[in-house]
Amino acid sequence: MKRKFLMLLSISSIALLLGACGQKNEQTKDTSSKKEQVSSQSKSSRSKASSTSIRPKAKDSFKATTKLWDDQKDMQLQEFISNWQGTMGQYYTKYNGKDSLTTASGVDYPDIFTENGVYLDDQKISIGWSPNGEGPYDYNVVAIYNHNSQVAPKTMHITYLFAFHNGRPIVLVDQSTNGNVTVTVTKNEDVKTNFDSIVSGKGYDTQKFATNKTEEATLKEIALMTYVEASNGAFNLKAASESNSMLSVYYMKKTGRYAIGSGTSISTILFTIDGDTVHYWKFDPNDDRPTYMRDRIEITVPVKELKQKYFATKEQQDMIRKASDMMGNVEEYEGSN
Repeated sequence: MKRKFLMLLSISSIALLLGACGQKNEQTKDTSSKKEQVSSQSKSSRSKASSTSIRPKAKDSFKATTKLWDDQKDMQLQEFISNWQGTMGQYYTKYNGKDSLTTASGVDYPDIFTENGVYLDDQKISIGWSPNGEGPYDYNVVAIYNHNSQVAPKTMHITYLFAFHNGRPIVLVDQSTNGNVTVTVTKNEDVKTNFDSIVSGKGYDTQKFATNKTEEATLKEIALMTYVEASNGAFNLKAASESNSMLSVYYMKKTGRYAIGSGTSISTILFTIDGDTVHYWKFDPNDDRPTYMRDRIEITVPVKELKQKYFATKEQQDMIRKASDMMGNVEEYEGSN
């Protein structure tokens, strides 16, 4: 009997011990499970925090602060053209945003965009004047420069259209002499690369196309530059530098104006120099009346602009100086014009 009681007591003790161990093991598992959950939540939180911290900024910030075209870039392009044109022996007139720019073939820019249109690769294109380059056209033109040939045939011209196509800079050139106005993409690397550089904000190559700011022009040289300007590029400066153009400069005492011409009324323009500005008077090209009945129109141009166009490079300076030397001295004239 005593032996049975001891056996039962031993079995009960073992059962209690196993129960306690089992409960302890479950508690350990629960604690471990809770630690894993906390660890998992902690990792998830770090992952979210990390994801939030590396989120990229909005991509439209560049567009909001950068313009395709503005006044500063337009001035840089004008300076480039003024310095570059002399290397080509050409003289370009810029469209001023108001008055039509007429080519030697009789086409008016930018009027042609909305009239007969412009063709590229035998296809009529959507093109228009857009001062900021962000217009509704396929080709948004921000600047137009035209050179009319000084030699035969008189319909020859080179017209550059600086534009944006799908937001990227492109330069189209028109050399059409009749029929539809057909343009091509320029093959002139200087024009293309410097326009691209100006658009990107780097400016043009001032090392290669630098304005000589130390050179001063004499009265006769300014007179000659004004004469070329008044002719819209029709006066052959290169030929005038190689042989006597028969031009003379006079000072008219009664009016205080100067005159430059070859002896005829139609060939003569009047001008004054007021500080850094030249005022000149020429016959109105739209007046069809006989010369003696026609009125002269006044045009103003800065001396700096004349020098940028016709006195920027050594070649230009040589041509101006040679041609002005052939004109002789400035003489006084008792004129009343």
